[in-house]
Amino acid sequence: MFSAGPYTGILVLDLDTDAAGAYASMLLADLGAETVRADSGRNGNADGFRLWNRSKSVVRLDPAGGADLSEITELVRRADVVIRTVPMSEADGQGLSFPLLRAVNPRLIYCSIPPFGDGGPLADAPADDGVVAAHAGIFGDQGGWEETPVYVDLPIASYGAAILATGAIGAALYEREESGRGQMIEVSLHAGALAMQAGTAVTGPNVRSWMRDATDQRGANPVYRLYRCSDGEWLMLTCGTDTFWNKLCIALGRFEWTEDPRFVGAPWNIDPVHRPSLSSLIGEAISNRPSSHWLSLFASHDVPCDLVRTRDQFFEDPQALGSGVLESGGDEKLGQVTWMSPPVRVSEISSGPSVTARRHPGGPSASPPLSGVRVLDLTGYIAGSYATSLLADLGADVIKVESPAGDGFRMLGGSFQAWNRGKRGIVVDLSGESGRDVIYDLARSADLVAANFRPGAAARLGVDESSLRGVRSSIIYLSISGFGTAGPLSDRPAFDPLIQALTGAMHAQGTDGDPVYLRVAIADYAASLLACLGATSALFASRRRGVASTVETSLLAAGVAIQSAELIGRRDPPVDTRRWGQLGELATRRIYAAAEGHIFLSCPGDEEFAAACGALGIADLARRYPDSRARLSADYEVGRALESALSALDASDAASRLRSAGVGCAEVLHVMDFHDDPQAVACGLSVAADTAIGPIRQLGPMFRFSESPAVAVRPAPDLGEHTGEVLAEMGYPDGKIARLRAEGSIA
Repeated sequence: MFSAGPYTGILVLDLDTDAAGAYASMLLADLGAETVRADSGRNGNADGFRLWNRSKSVVRLDPAGGADLSEITELVRRADVVIRTVPMSEADGQGLSFPLLRAVNPRLIYCSIPPFGDGGPLADAPADDGVVAAHAGIFGDQGGWEETPVYVDLPIASYGAAILATGAIGAALYEREESGRGQMIEVSLHAGALAMQAGTAVTGPNVRSWMRDATDQRGANPVYRLYRCSDGEWLMLTCGTDTFWNKLCIALGRFEWTEDPRFVGAPWNIDPVHRPSLSSLIGEAISNRPSSHWLSLFASHDVPCDLVRTRDQFFEDPQALGSGVLESGGDEKLGQVTWMSPPVRVSEISSGPSVTARRHPGGPSASPPLSGVRVLDLTGYIAGSYATSLLADLGADVIKVESPAGDGFRMLGGSFQAWNRGKRGIVVDLSGESGRDVIYDLARSADLVAANFRPGAAARLGVDESSLRGVRSSIIYLSISGFGTAGPLSDRPAFDPLIQALTGAMHAQGTDGDPVYLRVAIADYAASLLACLGATSALFASRRRGVASTVETSLLAAGVAIQSAELIGRRDPPVDTRRWGQLGELATRRIYAAAEGHIFLSCPGDEEFAAACGALGIADLARRYPDSRARLSADYEVGRALESALSALDASDAASRLRSAGVGCAEVLHVMDFHDDPQAVACGLSVAADTAIGPIRQLGPMFRFSESPAVAVRPAPDLGEHTGEVLAEMGYPDGKIARLRAEGSIA
């Protein structure tokens, strides 16, 4: 744990009983904030809350009770940040809404993390993480297009919103250093769930959704898929670039596949008709040898792969132990535990000038929170690219630097747009001295540089931290690695599914059966959100104290962070008695088939269950099973009764009846459906854009600030689209730009 950090001197008040708020405030505490949790006693003894309450002071106050309002108000008077997860209408009734607290403390940053947002038709709808996940497409997309939805046993919406919110808080604190005023931020669970699916949330006439072809729980892409070895172990292949596809063919002795007309477009754009053929060929080869053979062979050919492990096995894995993503300690209730280390590290390197203010005319009120910040983006693929796109959403001028070959994921079209929107793009060949000089000139005007090269590559290209600090000592260096900077796998290529396999997520989702490939790229997106948090934290520290920082996170740290409560190792772990499967945990919290569509029902409490039964015309069921113990012992019978009642209704009709009765529920949708969702539209989460691949609709900014205006989303840049524009701004004369183009240093 850090004894100091970028938020040293900042007081955070956590007024929540939900995971998202508790997790968000823990991340700020990990980065040095003094954090006080007002704990009513509800949920506070769950294992997850033992983790999320670390480094906090806990006071016994009930934000919902009213009797403690005066004491809470006094804490607010001193606080810099308040975090709430209830709808604003409920907060207003408690005397704890933003307008009321702002009157007490005008400098207050008030972060609201409601389920569906503070506006729109679902603003006051009863909802938990599962309800939001169903509505946002997580369950529908896991099952596949026009297939039965699949319940995902991770609170992705809550974790995503928590990390996303902390990045926004850092930006608001940074802005406050100049303006002196507080403001309200809204980051809903709905936004968090969609942020974790940004690449699949893109539609357009020239965009093909790979989700339409995803019907196999082992993976839709033959070279990005689970395979069973002869010893029964499961191997995850992740050959997601041309280079790794070629290396796989060489390792298997089948280089002719690279010229096979059936497999044109590999790795990502193989005709769906021919994908089963390639999957069968690879599967047949792998099934004939044990896992040890394939691990050795593929390692020698630099083919990214790994075995599927359980979460218990992950605790003993050499990479987990060597990378520093886990830490051990004592907890007064749980005893000796192993759980996540701080997943993003912000290390102060030196003193220097603070971030240069480059506000647009009109003053702070006319600008987004990171207006004037310049980011030099040397990243690619998902984790790095999406992290810097989030900074662009917050107002930063992000300049994406690509090689003449372009980002390795440009081939993914619509997804590439989602991961890189909001940026300007230039092409620079870093292999030559002239290209490196261009980067150094850019670095002289940059506040932050982001990179996610494989180990050693940045130094070879002359764009490592040391080289860029030689150009500008105060620059913030953001590094996103695969497996971290230490441990036996630190020099290996990493992709999201490898992290899923290593950390136990695939095994856990498969319950007692075969492992399951999670279609939400949990490690990639969590790494992006964590990198955004680290970046805004470092920017705040730079502006407040004039220090330069190094920010580090990794896909592995993110894979742990997105399973924070699930990855708690105890000396005497409790027996897990859950019996969840493909459709859910319990009869009162699961997916049901309706006459048309599917619906997710969440009514674990006695009152909610009685209300659900009344709304569905089966009130007698609630009288027979009035409490949770009775329902648990008769889970099958309760499930059959609910199944029968819901199968007679369309999903939309059932959702309307249940919501009217105050019951948490949602139609199970696909992520692409959100563009026509009144709630998403009302909250500005769906936007249209004209791009290099034609018109698209994609995810808009997920942050809403009360005082700082939203950024107009610009499309991702075409390859080298802004090279001339950016170099001209730097003072390069036309002749020099033409000469650099002619020699191939830029494009």
